[in-house]
This record gives sequence, C-alpha cells and structure tokens, in this order.
Amino acid sequence: MTPLNIAVIVKLEPDFSEGNVSYNPDGTLNRAETKNILGPHSALAASAAFYSKVRYGARVSIGTMGPPNADLILQHAQQISDADETFLFSDRIFAGADTLGTAELLKVGIKKMQGQMDLVFSGHRASDGETGQVGPQTAWKLGFTFLGNVIDYEIDVEKRTVRAKRSVRLQGFYDIIEEVEAPLPVFIAIDPS
Repeated sequence: MTPLNIAVIVKLEPDFSEGNVSYNPDGTLNRAETKNILGPHSALAASAAFYSKVRYGARVSIGTMGPPNADLILQHAQQISDADETFLFSDRIFAGADTLGTAELLKVGIKKMQGQMDLVFSGHRASDGETGQVGPQTAWKLGFTFLGNVIDYEIDVEKRTVRAKRSVRLQGFYDIIEEVEAPLPVFIAIDPS
C-alpha cells in the first residue's frame, strides 16, 4: 500500500484581536509593524492533516508564502499537525501578489515538496482577504479535484478515493450536508463549522 502524501497550505494573518494593524502608504498591510498569527482557518487545515497522519499514517508537509517571519506560523502549524517538513516560499517579488499569483506560487511550491501529493488541505479563507479564492485556484492549477466547505472526510487508501461531507446552502436552507466521493488527488478546503 502506497503511503499518503499530504500538503497543507497555511497563511500568516494579522492578529486583528490586538487592534493595532498597520498599513503602508500604498494601502498594503505593513506586516513588519503588525502582530501576525497562524490564521484560524489554517489551524483547522493543519488539524485535518494531523487526523490523516494518525488515522492513515500519512506524511505531512506544510507550506506558506510570506516574509521570513512567517516561519513562526510554520512552526505553529507543524506542532498542530506533527508535519514531517515545512516550506517557506519567501521573496520580496511576491509581496502584494493577487490570488492568482499566490495560487501559481503555491502550485510550484507544492510540486517541490517530497513526493506526489495525494491530498492538499487549506483553510476556507483568510481573515485579511476573505475572498476564498486561493484554494480553488491552486487546486485548478494543480489539476486536482476541489472540494470546498468540507466538514468531515474519510480516505479509502486501497481504492485511492476520498469521501467527504460538505456543508452547502440550497434554496435558502443552510444546514444541508452533501456527501461526495472523488479519486485522489484532491484539494480540500476545511469549513470552520
């Protein structure tokens, strides 16, 4: 049986609870003067990877795009997930990247991780962007099936499939749980609910 390779993409986010967020004159976030944390949605993605490590013996890699101080969130995510390796994709040229540029960089970074990834986890969205686009765009660039709003999942390692439960809205109803199955590789965005 081939072991599972799992990647988690996490994000350095401003700690809005402190109330002292600083901006540059051009309107971009001044990360050097703003306290940053591992985003709460990223922490959930790291927890989902830990579940795979414990249940399926998966190998976990974590990556993030950010400045050198993003290494702190990699350490935090590594503690949550018991990751085997971490990757920081950092260069001034990436500063202020839009979602598509970020997705391209993450795709390249994920491909450089050890082994072909079977599953990639991300958070639902980031508190400093709230677009929820980077996960689906990265999945598209990788050629992976994207499953969003996932609240639970199981992997059939022998069949190389994932069965996921997703929280969806349908015709005004917000508490519908949809079950889907997809062949690996899959990109899953964990729903915070």
